[in-house]
Amino acid sequence: MAYVRKLFSVKGRIRRLDYWVANILLFGVMIAVAQGLAHWQHVDLDDKSDIRAVTIQFIAAMVVVWPNMATGIKRLHDRNQSGWWILLSFLPVVGNVWMLINLGMMRGTEGVNRYGSEPERPQFTLFDRGAAAA
Repeated sequence: MAYVRKLFSVKGRIRRLDYWVANILLFGVMIAVAQGLAHWQHVDLDDKSDIRAVTIQFIAAMVVVWPNMATGIKRLHDRNQSGWWILLSFLPVVGNVWMLINLGMMRGTEGVNRYGSEPERPQFTLFDRGAAAA
């Protein structure tokens, strides 16, 4: 439940790994919502001339807009940048490339910044050598 609450909050900071995991999960939710609605309404999502298909895709995208923006804002906070920079993501190509590099690839600021303390490192990761050896 704490993870769901974190998806909707814009306060604090998150690490790159949390950002990527959240975005992958949100993408999965968007696909599941679109497929579920399409199956329920017997709509072919590949038929771009069918207004129902376009509407379903729009609804599925809207389901994840706020959590996606909230995680982006927290990544900006981790980089010691204002959350208002998230608006650049609405610029085609340039904004999205900037967001990919800035949020997805650049390291956050170490220690305390104006948005809070550094997020805690996870106790276990998939790349933990000790866990892999056990």
